[in-house]
Formats: sequence, C-alpha cells, structure tokens
Amino acid sequence: YNTLMKAYDNQGKYKEVEALYQEMLVNKIKPNCITYTILMKTYDNQCKYKEVEAIYQEMLVNKIKPNCITYTTLMKTYDNQGKYKEVEQIYQEIKEQNLLKVKEVSSIEIDIHGLQSITLQYYLEDIKNEIIDSRFKIICGRGNNSGEEGPILNKVIIDFCKKYKLKYKIDSNGGRFIIG
Repeated sequence: YNTLMKAYDNQGKYKEVEALYQEMLVNKIKPNCITYTILMKTYDNQCKYKEVEAIYQEMLVNKIKPNCITYTTLMKTYDNQGKYKEVEQIYQEIKEQNLLKVKEVSSIEIDIHGLQSITLQYYLEDIKNEIIDSRFKIICGRGNNSGEEGPILNKVIIDFCKKYKLKYKIDSNGGRFIIG
C-alpha cells in the first residue's frame, strides 16, 4: 500500500492516496510510520493543515513512533501556517530523539536525505560553529525521500555558505557539498 500511496502522492493524485488509506483501514491493515507520513505529505501538499495535524495525532494515539521525515513534514506544515513556535518545538523533539545524525569520519558528514528545507535551516544554524571551525561535507539527499526538495535543500546550503562567507564546492556527483 505504501509504495502505491507514495506513487499517487508524487503524481498529485491525492484522492487515490486517501482512498488507499481508507481501504487499508477497511481491510484491517495497520498503517505504519511511512503510511502516516505519506498521508501527512498528501494533506500538506493540498494545504489541508488541520488534516496533517489530525493524522499526526492519530499516529501518536496508535503508538506509532514518528521518524525524522514525519517530523520535518510537520515542521513544514507549521512553517506554512506561520506557527514558528511549533516549528521550534518539533525541531527540539528531533534533536532530543537524536534523529539528525552527524557521523565522525575523516571529515564530518551530515546526511540530509529526506529532510525538509525548514529542518535543514534550523539544523545548519544549530551546528554553525562546528561547520565554521571544521571541514564538513554536507550530503544533499537525492532519491525517494528528497523529491522536489532536492534543489531547495541545495539552495539552503548555498545561502548558508554565503551568509557566513564559507567556501564550498559541489562534487562531481552533484549531490555533495564540501564546505571549508
């Protein structure tokens, strides 16, 4: 169901996404985190923000643990409504659950695959000093979870580098920024 729901969402066939969700419930198939997140994105794409919040609450009632993409979808919903306090609260929740991982290697890689631009903006500002003081690689998400956000994520990184006068380059894969 999730794969088909995601495909319909990507094509803007929102009624089909909702119908598949209802079919799951009728057939007593329990939605998982991915199901709820796809449904949240579907409603967010239609500016149905109350429905996004209702699905999120349903997810919590059913004791399904949100993932980083669920949270960033919710952050985007709040950001679109100008609810910046809620955006900050959700970001703090992401941090407390350690869902944004920084891996120490020869340099530090920050995996932003699947994030929404608003989450990336908060995150970069949060680790600004570490980025300025070190050599970092920021991997821009490409693939299923980034979708249309890919170019927007790139712009967030470029704007961040310009704001703090950081040198950057994009590697030959076109999906990795090397800052420093």
